[in-house]
Amino acid sequence: MALDRRSATVAAVVLAVAGWTLAGAVHAASGRQPASEPYAWKNVQMVGGGFVTGIVFHPTAKDVRYCRTDMGGAYRWNAGTKRWEPLLDWLPYEDLNLMGVESVALDTADPDRLYLSCGTYTSAGTPDGAILRSADRGRTFQRANVPFKMGGNENGRGNGERLAVDPNDGRVLFLGTRHAGLWRSGDRGATWSRVDSFPNVVEVLPPKLQPATQRIAVEDGQAARLDVSLKH
Repeated sequence: MALDRRSATVAAVVLAVAGWTLAGAVHAASGRQPASEPYAWKNVQMVGGGFVTGIVFHPTAKDVRYCRTDMGGAYRWNAGTKRWEPLLDWLPYEDLNLMGVESVALDTADPDRLYLSCGTYTSAGTPDGAILRSADRGRTFQRANVPFKMGGNENGRGNGERLAVDPNDGRVLFLGTRHAGLWRSGDRGATWSRVDSFPNVVEVLPPKLQPATQRIAVEDGQAARLDVSLKH
C-alpha cells in the first residue's frame, strides 16, 4: 500500500512538471509571454522582538497599556488596529543596549506620560543605561543618561517594575537599580540623584540565605513615606 501511494505521488509530480513544460513550449511557439501581475510590496511582520517581560496598564485611562521586552524594545497597544506598535525602532545601532527595557512607569494623573528605564546588561563592557521619558505616549522621547547599568535581559527581569511615579506628585520618580541602590528624580525624569539614606543592597545573595522580607522607609521631605520591600 505504501509503495502504491508513493508511486501515485511520483506520477502526479511528473505529470505536473510535464504540464508546465508543455505550457511553456506552447507560449514560446506562439510568441506570447505569460501574463504578468504587479507585486504589492509590504513589510514582513515579525510580531515584535525579544521576550515580553512585563505589561503595564494605566489605572484610569482606557486602552492605555505598554509592554516591555528583554532585548526588543517597548511597545504600545493600539486599540484601533488591535496591534502592538514598537516605540524604540528609532534608536541607532550604537544605542542597541537600550533595546533591553528593564521597567515601565506611568503617571496615574497624566496618561500621556511614559517612562522607560533602558539597558540590557550590567556586565563591565556594556554602556550605562538611560531613562527615556515621553509626554505623548511614546511618540517622541527625551533621554536622560544615568551613571549605572541596567539588566533588561538578566535574571529577574520578569519580577515586576523597578521604576515608579509618585502618585501624589508626578514630578517625582523612584528607580530601584540592580547594583547602584535607590535613585530619585524630582523633575519628571530629567535628572537623577542617589538616595543616600537607602542601605547598600546588592542582588548577589550568599548561599543558603533563608527567605525573608525587609521593609525599609525612606523619608522624602514632606512627601509620603516610601516603603521598599526586599524579598530574598
